[in-house]
Amino acid sequence: MGRIYKYELPLEPGSFHLDLPTGANMIAVGAQGERPVLWAEVDPDAAKERVSLITAFTGDIAPDRDHHHYVGTWQVASGSPMMPFLVGHLY
Repeated sequence: MGRIYKYELPLEPGSFHLDLPTGANMIAVGAQGERPVLWAEVDPDAAKERVSLITAFTGDIAPDRDHHHYVGTWQVASGSPMMPFLVGHLY
């Protein structure tokens, strides 16, 4: 039976990996408190697979769409008056 699990995302732009159950369906990206998160429908009993993801900030070069698909956008408070929010786009 599938379940919806939450995974914390890094606050920094760039490439990273998550170990998700095989066949995970990424359904939403957002923020909880000051952390960006990904929600996915998963089979918790499935074997894990390493999934490569990229976070690009607004104004960054977007990843190659032939190799990465857009998952969603998150916003969190940065604590800086110069840039009050960090906005990340997950691919």
